[in-house]
Amino acid sequence: MNSKNKKDSVLEIGCEEIPAAFLSDASRQLLDEAQSELLAAGLIPGEIITYCSPRRLTLYLKDLPETNTPAAEEIIGPPLSIGLKDNQYTIAAKSFAQRYGATENDLKVKETPKGKYFYLSLREKPRPTKKILATLYPQIISRITFPKTMVWEETRFRFARPIRWLLALYDDQIIRFSLAQVTSGNCSRGLAPDYPSIKIPSARQYLTTLKNHNILVDPAERLAAIRLGLKDANRCLPEGWKIKIDENLLNEINYLVECPSAVVGKFPEKYQQLPAEIILAALRTKQKFFAVEKNEDGRTILSNFFVGIRNGPSLAQDNVRQGFERVLTARLEDGEFYFRQDRETRLIDKIPRLKEIALPAGLGTMADHIQRLKELARWLNQELSLQINIDKLTRAIDLCKADIVTGLVAEYPELQGIAGKIYARIDREEPTLALAIEQHYWPLTATSRLPETEFPALIALADKTETVVGYWLAGIKATGSTDPYGLRRAGTAILRIILHYRWKLSLQNLLQFVAGQFTNQSSQNLAELTEFFINRLEQLFLNENRYRPDTIRSVLKVRPLEVLDCQQRLLALEEARKSAEWESIETGFKRANNILRQAGYNKITRPTPELLETSAERELYQAIQEIQNLSQKTSPPNYPDFWKSFLKCRPLIDKFFNDVLVMDKREDIRQNRLALLASLIILTENIADLTQLGAGDKKV
Repeated sequence: MNSKNKKDSVLEIGCEEIPAAFLSDASRQLLDEAQSELLAAGLIPGEIITYCSPRRLTLYLKDLPETNTPAAEEIIGPPLSIGLKDNQYTIAAKSFAQRYGATENDLKVKETPKGKYFYLSLREKPRPTKKILATLYPQIISRITFPKTMVWEETRFRFARPIRWLLALYDDQIIRFSLAQVTSGNCSRGLAPDYPSIKIPSARQYLTTLKNHNILVDPAERLAAIRLGLKDANRCLPEGWKIKIDENLLNEINYLVECPSAVVGKFPEKYQQLPAEIILAALRTKQKFFAVEKNEDGRTILSNFFVGIRNGPSLAQDNVRQGFERVLTARLEDGEFYFRQDRETRLIDKIPRLKEIALPAGLGTMADHIQRLKELARWLNQELSLQINIDKLTRAIDLCKADIVTGLVAEYPELQGIAGKIYARIDREEPTLALAIEQHYWPLTATSRLPETEFPALIALADKTETVVGYWLAGIKATGSTDPYGLRRAGTAILRIILHYRWKLSLQNLLQFVAGQFTNQSSQNLAELTEFFINRLEQLFLNENRYRPDTIRSVLKVRPLEVLDCQQRLLALEEARKSAEWESIETGFKRANNILRQAGYNKITRPTPELLETSAERELYQAIQEIQNLSQKTSPPNYPDFWKSFLKCRPLIDKFFNDVLVMDKREDIRQNRLALLASLIILTENIADLTQLGAGDKKV
């Protein structure tokens, strides 16, 4: 079709402000659903684009044809033997063709499992694109899901926030449909609910028209505008001061505004006496403002300047700045009040109040958690031979949760741990102990920083393990998309800590010790926990993008709870698979395994050297003995050396299968050859399950 006849279409879902955290995934879903539905309908646009902002989700389809291209449908008719006699079409064949508006000349023949049959290849008549989209658009909207949804009208349609308008155009024509008691039209809306409607003349004028009304619906364009605004704001600062660009905050703000404008403000200098962490919490978390700082003699100094991003054009900036300053000053005033109030008692004096904090599902109080934590930390200290001073370890654990009862953490929950560090320093606790209070919460995400030394790492490992096991045994589990207490994140953190510090720790022993501190343990719960950690470990290795999925599965089929050992085996096997000899030896290994399985051979019997008749048998036997001796020299074996030796068996395995008949008629010879193959298989049984290699990828 001539490109001049192709037209664009736009769908805008207008809502009350959608949470920033929902938008990126919703935009991805909108794209995926559109691709799927358009393909099924036989509509192939030149390009599918999605945009999103706090008040709108947009689907843009470029270069759509005027009609769809229906897929061909094959309709099976009578068998060839019945529909054709003496090279003439029978009544059966003609009636079949006529039933579908065709003639016998349209009949085709195809081979089927039941023989040759007549069939017709039919297509529906093309349908107008506009009518198809009127059906597809409400379906696409209905399939978008969110972590939390709302119901606001009689049809009880669910969405992240109430839908207030629907814009749907095919070129300059309105695509009519209704959803959630809202009828589609050709109008969008402005930056705020009380702004007038914006008429969109045509789909191709959508972006330009919104931009003329100060709305940037494209996230990439908004992000560039925010960066440019921050760059301009930096020029307004005193010499030497720079805006601290926090990428996470930048990305969050990008989904909070539609028309970003940077505003430079100041807060009263007296609040600079507060710890920097309190100031940053007020700026970033509460107000979404950027801090201003400079380096002086190797130290980072915070300014009382800040930069906020308003949602609107650069008009009446003085009023906006004063509003930003007024709200931030109130936040800092609160922070100063709680900071001063908390310091009236020492951190250690706050510990008794932990008895007042109840944990869910009958797990006792935070004070009970601390007691269990101390027992586990002592056990880990001994199990890992860390030789951390027990008195120091005990005091750090006593203090690590004490800041939960402070006013500062109540006002700024994200300062949990950080507040404890601040107050511990004020109380002149040992510096490493103060750091441990903060870092025992690390890592905070699946990829964030780990505790910097073994001291806080030990407490972090104990804290997260006690939490995961305790919650699991109490029936609070991570299932499907439900994980309200972040157990998956904690499970991944446990594994990252063990691997980072190269601790030779059996997860089985760890889980059994922790479970022993609770009265509600069961073999089923422990089995589920074991599977949970194996899944976490598999996902952790997959996310590193260093290993093939089947290599990971192969290793995790063998002793998966020896975490560090798993990683070492994984590295060695992945490297071995890069060898030119690997494909051949893997094939030989699987062939040997299949022969044993088909023969029903499951014995653990050493082959008898005297019954090895051929040089191929004897040479393979000798190579297996040498590998066994090498593996027994160290515990665990040197895995790279093991695979190097194993790969040298390739020509010997090939020679064995070329020269030797395994299933010999003589019972003793046959059994001995099967035992030889079994000894080959047994070589890798404590390292990896090679039968997993080449299997289909498994999603976790």
